[in-house]
Amino acid sequence: ADFFFSDPRTTACIEIAAASPVLLTLRSIRMGQSITQSGGVIYTSANRSDINTLWDLKGKTIALHSFYGFGGFQIPFLELLRDGISMFRDTRIVQTGGNTETNVQNVLAGIADAGFTFTTKLEAMKDAGFDISQLKIVNRTNVTRDGNPFPFLLSTTTYAGNALSFLGKYADREVANVVVESLLEINSSNPIAVQGQYSNWELALSYYDIQDLQRRLGMVVLNSKKRRYECVDTALGAWEGVRCPTGYYKSSEPDARASCVAQGYTCPTGLVCYCEICRLGTDIEIMSSANYKDACKKMQKCVTGEQLETFPIFVQDNLGRNLTLTYRLHLSEKITTGSVNLTTSMPCVRVDLQSKYKGFFMLEATVNGKQVATSPVMVNVTQRRCEPGEEATAEGVCRAMETITYYPAWFQVFAITIGVIGLLVAVVCAVWSYTYRKDKLVLAAQPVFLYLLCAGGFVSSLAGVEG
Repeated sequence: ADFFFSDPRTTACIEIAAASPVLLTLRSIRMGQSITQSGGVIYTSANRSDINTLWDLKGKTIALHSFYGFGGFQIPFLELLRDGISMFRDTRIVQTGGNTETNVQNVLAGIADAGFTFTTKLEAMKDAGFDISQLKIVNRTNVTRDGNPFPFLLSTTTYAGNALSFLGKYADREVANVVVESLLEINSSNPIAVQGQYSNWELALSYYDIQDLQRRLGMVVLNSKKRRYECVDTALGAWEGVRCPTGYYKSSEPDARASCVAQGYTCPTGLVCYCEICRLGTDIEIMSSANYKDACKKMQKCVTGEQLETFPIFVQDNLGRNLTLTYRLHLSEKITTGSVNLTTSMPCVRVDLQSKYKGFFMLEATVNGKQVATSPVMVNVTQRRCEPGEEATAEGVCRAMETITYYPAWFQVFAITIGVIGLLVAVVCAVWSYTYRKDKLVLAAQPVFLYLLCAGGFVSSLAGVEG
C-alpha cells in the first residue's frame, strides 16, 4: 500500500519505525463537535471525597479493559507517571476485559476506586441514559495541549487524532501531493465527509509526543541488530501486551497476581487483578532465592551459610540475554572464582557457593569485564555446627573436643596447703644451711649445692601453689 489511514498510536508507530511521513490529520465529528485531538478521562465515584487529584490515586485500584488501549490506558498512565505515580508500582489494576460501561459499574460498586477511558465515551453513555452525575472527573481540564477549548470531558494532555500516512511503496511523492490537495478540498458538507463522520482534513499535526509516550511505555523499542526502532505488537493477549517503562521489569503473571494476596487485596470473582506488574530493578540482579523480592543490595548481606556447606545464590538477567557472568568470592587472600551462563530460555540460574573459612566474604559479579550494578554483595559464612562432643577447626573440620577435668575444691585446698608447707621447708632449710655453712658436715655437703636444692624445692612448691 502507498497510503495508510490509522489511529494516532499506529500513525506514530509507522512514522518512527518506517520513516513514513504523516500527510494529513482528520478533523472528526463527535456528538456534533469537530476535533483533531483527543485524550484520556480518569473518573471515580462522585461520593469519593478522598480522590480529587492524580496523587490521590496512589495505592488505589484502577479499572481498565486492557493494557494497550491508547486513551483508556496509555495516555492516563503517562499522565500519572509525570505526576510521580507508576501504575505498575503504586496502584492495583483490575482488568475486566469489558468496555467502559463495565468499568464504570465496577467503580460505582466499589470494586475499583477509579477507572480510565477515552474521550467522548462517558458522553456517549450519558446520551444512552446514564446519569453522569454519579461520576467525578479527576484532574479535570477543558483545554487542548495548544490552549484551545476542548468540548468533552478530559483529564490528560491531548494528542493528535487519526491520520493519513504515506508509505510510498509504489506511488511517488507527486502522487501523494495530488492526494493531499484532493482531500484538503473536502469540507463538512461533502457527502464523503458526512458518511465518514468527519468535518475535513488538515495538514498533519505533530505525532512526536505520541512517539515519546510510546518510547517511555516500551511500545516502541530499538532493534540493535537492524539499528532501527520497531513497534511492539499490541495484538497480543492482555498480559503479553504489557511493556514496562525504562528501569522497570515485568513480573511473571502468576507473581503479579500473587502480589495482590501479599498486599491483602482480594480479587473479585470473575475479574483479573494485578498488584505489581512492573517492578523497579536492574538489568542483572543477585538474589538469595529464585524470587525477585529477595534481590540483594549492594554492599549488604545477601546470604548466610556454614563452613563447607553448599548454599545457593540466584542470578537473573531481566533483559533475557545470552551472556556469561563471572563471579569472585573472596575474604582477604582466600578467593573462589567461577562463571555461569545466562540465556534467553533460562534468564535465572542458581550458583552454588562453598567455603571452608568463616567470616564475611565479598561476592563480586561481572559481565564482559563490567561489574554488575548491585555488585558486590556480602556473604556471611558462619562456623560449622558439629555433632555433640565435637568442634569445628578454622577450616571447618569437625573433631573431638578436648575435655578439661577440674579437681574438687577440697583437693585444691590440700594441694595449696602442701605447697605452702614445701615453701616453708625450703626457706627453713636454706636459712639453716647458711647459718651452719662453716660446719664440717655442711662443708662436706657443699653449701652452694644445698642452696640450689632449697631453691629447687621452693620453686617446685611455688608451682604447686599456683596450680
